[in-house]
Amino acid sequence: MNGTMRPIPVTEPAMSPDATRITDLTGVQLSEAIHARSVSCREVMQAHLERIDALNPRFNEIVSRVDAGLLQATVDHRRRRGI
Repeated sequence: MNGTMRPIPVTEPAMSPDATRITDLTGVQLSEAIHARSVSCREVMQAHLERIDALNPRFNEIVSRVDAGLLQATVDHRRRRGI
């Protein structure tokens, strides 16, 4: 490889349209959107998990990942406890 990277397609069949938009935001933009309540932390997490699921078969970088439902349940449990 000559040091240049090939662009990764933004849309993948397994991703929802919202996932593409959210995962394209920078960290600062995500923080601002979360604070403005235009997107929830849950939506951000779900969008990134969808992106991982869509792209990982191509790149095979994620060896092990916790089920999205279990992650969501953990977040819900911690929120109820005020953590």
